[in-house]
Amino acid sequence: MTPTPSRKNCLIGVASGWGATNTGTYLGPKKIMTSHDPFKDNSINSTPRSFVDYFDNSLFIESEITPTQDLFPLKGADLEIRNTQCARVSQELYKSVSNALETHNFPFILGGDQSISLGTWSSVLDYTHKKDESKPLGLIWIDAHLDAHTPQTSPSKAPHGMPAAALMGYGVIKNNHTPLQPDRLVYIASRSYEEGEHDLLKSLGVKIYYQTDVDKRGFTEIFKEAKAYVSRDDCPFGITLDIDAFDPSEAPGTGASASQGLKSEEVLPSLTGIFDDKKLIAFELVEFNPKLDYEDKTLKLIWKIFHRLKN
Repeated sequence: MTPTPSRKNCLIGVASGWGATNTGTYLGPKKIMTSHDPFKDNSINSTPRSFVDYFDNSLFIESEITPTQDLFPLKGADLEIRNTQCARVSQELYKSVSNALETHNFPFILGGDQSISLGTWSSVLDYTHKKDESKPLGLIWIDAHLDAHTPQTSPSKAPHGMPAAALMGYGVIKNNHTPLQPDRLVYIASRSYEEGEHDLLKSLGVKIYYQTDVDKRGFTEIFKEAKAYVSRDDCPFGITLDIDAFDPSEAPGTGASASQGLKSEEVLPSLTGIFDDKKLIAFELVEFNPKLDYEDKTLKLIWKIFHRLKN
């Protein structure tokens, strides 16, 4: 029997801002990838390590058109530009994630706005379905928001508010990808959402741990439950982490912050060493907007998260 090659870590930066209300998220991946580790010895006798240095390989995806302003309109021809650019980025990301998985790489996807999740997880869903359709992909969605709107229910029409619904086959004109099963999706830290998207998720039986649940029971217990739920029957799972899941006092650098969020001192221990979990097939971190950051608080939090993940 040929041994399975050990997997390598692949960093995929995705400079997408077209899906967000504030397009500045397109600057997030490059800011992180070129930043130097603030928690390692970068003295004169040592070589500073940038984010990308921790990975076996990396690539960078960006839209054909760079946003010309932070607050680009979400209607008419301008919305069409947004939707077109989001679709193109997702298609490129789909290919890159597929290639990473096929070559035994572990993809760490760094956004950009959350519209990229359609490209990330469609690719992972198709890959896992092809590999073993009896073991469906599970997905933990750590986010202040639900991102489960359709164009009919979304007040803003912003694409980054729709990927979860689209992954399950709702709100898209044509979906040729393996759908995410509602009973394999779990939310953690939800606290800012609209009635339409919430109604859809409840009707589908999607499990939601609200921020109030985290406040009562603690992140550690809930994350352990969520991980067991999505990976039951020895199934693979992924994690998407929107940085706005954290309290704005710790993560001000995001365009849709919501008060009374997660605290890093409780979240980080639960994430420690999770890259070593062989059931974890991909990890996505999104919605960092460096234009809105304060004293690099959010950037430093992202570095803290990363060090825990690979510890």
